[in-house]
Amino acid sequence: MVNAGFSSTASAWPTRPADVAIVGGGPVGWAFALASRHALGAEARIIVCDPQRPQAPADQAPLGARVYLVAEGHLRWLAASGVCLPSTRSAEVSRIEVLATDGRAQLMIDASDAAAERLGLTIEHDALTAAIASHARTLGVTQHAVRVEALTMLDGVRWVETADGALEAARLVVLADGRHGALAKRAGFERLERDYGQVGVVAHFRLGRRDGGAARQWFLPDGSILALLPLADPQAPQDGSPGNSCVSLVWSCATERGEALLALGPKALTEAVREVAGRAVGLAECISAPVAFPLTLARVADPVGERLLLAGDAAHAVHPLAGQGVNLGLADARVWQAVLAEARAVGCDAGHALLLSRHRRRRQGPVLAMQATIDGLWRLYNRAPAPLAELSGRAMRALSSLPAFRHRLAGAAVQIAV
Repeated sequence: MVNAGFSSTASAWPTRPADVAIVGGGPVGWAFALASRHALGAEARIIVCDPQRPQAPADQAPLGARVYLVAEGHLRWLAASGVCLPSTRSAEVSRIEVLATDGRAQLMIDASDAAAERLGLTIEHDALTAAIASHARTLGVTQHAVRVEALTMLDGVRWVETADGALEAARLVVLADGRHGALAKRAGFERLERDYGQVGVVAHFRLGRRDGGAARQWFLPDGSILALLPLADPQAPQDGSPGNSCVSLVWSCATERGEALLALGPKALTEAVREVAGRAVGLAECISAPVAFPLTLARVADPVGERLLLAGDAAHAVHPLAGQGVNLGLADARVWQAVLAEARAVGCDAGHALLLSRHRRRRQGPVLAMQATIDGLWRLYNRAPAPLAELSGRAMRALSSLPAFRHRLAGAAVQIAV
């Protein structure tokens, strides 16, 4: 039966193969659904398979643990695609500050360096996913609230088998089910991973006063990296005051240090962050229980299979120090829309090998470059001798004083080349 864009059973699934079936209903999966709909038009069948139905957070609901920093270039693409993000669940980032272990600024990027009003938005996972999914459904994308168990090739199409034994045929299956998805491994994709031996500890804090939308990051002597991202406070009065009233912590640190931070009470955790950030940030109180996730560098040797495409974390994972995880996945979707639109003009179906090969060529280089850059930064501050790290800090401070250098970095942060 079908209700408001959802299907909970396979009995109502049409017999005509879907043009694109996406496995995974996170923001990247729904972004692929939206991209496919815009590229192929209203007549195409686009489905998303995920047992969890996206739910927008209630207006006064507490902040969710998973928060993304979405680059302005992707925000413009989402807006042009018709997606409306909730202002009560997002906060503008207008400045990025990278600070040294002694608190001195090593790098500062302002939105004005890119002639833009902002560099991006921080937004919760649930709010971002629900906003994209809601608009995709209004355009005719259907979600099957089922778990996919197996994928099979037969008669030139890819067959999707669900947990209840039902089958759906698709010309292309996009696996966007995250780094822990089992389907890619079963399909023969080789995943290369390296454990950083770190975890990312996440918690949210309320400020004693509103802040001006700065995302701040500290590289610490013990090799850990502490970041504070602007965050909206949905429980605060909406009086139109500028700036954000909360921040989200991402503390990338050794596993043992992470376990110690998780054991701290709200007051002790607030004090631990204050010791790094100083009083200038104005932390008032911790408003969420801390959670942690392991940090790895990962990629698949080849994200393309026979009528199969891996996207987002299923294809690549990076250290969170640059906040590029979800941005890489959204870039995957944007490139896919462009490639698919080109193929439609010459009559290729969505799963054609030439089409998938073109997508591979356009994404592999940028993804590998981003992974190498982020991993290189991590190695510099975690593996390089102290004198070299100090020298690099001095060089960064010198470069950040040059307007042309700041313009280039800010432009890259806003546009996100795809």
